[in-house]
Amino acid sequence: MSSLRRFHGQRFADGVGEVVESEENFKIELDVSHFRPEELKVNVVENELVVEGKHEEKSDKYGK
Repeated sequence: MSSLRRFHGQRFADGVGEVVESEENFKIELDVSHFRPEELKVNVVENELVVEGKHEEKSDKYGK
């Protein structure tokens, strides 16, 4: 079984993303709406895709 087949239709924790497969390829859809492009890093490490996002939470005048 290929690695792709193992992840077919798998959802990520808390509905953050999903693997979508077609006849020709597959894609990983992730909700990164809270990040700017410069806050995201995508790498392949030891044959695994690693997506990292890092940003500082800013609080409003009420501390939220």
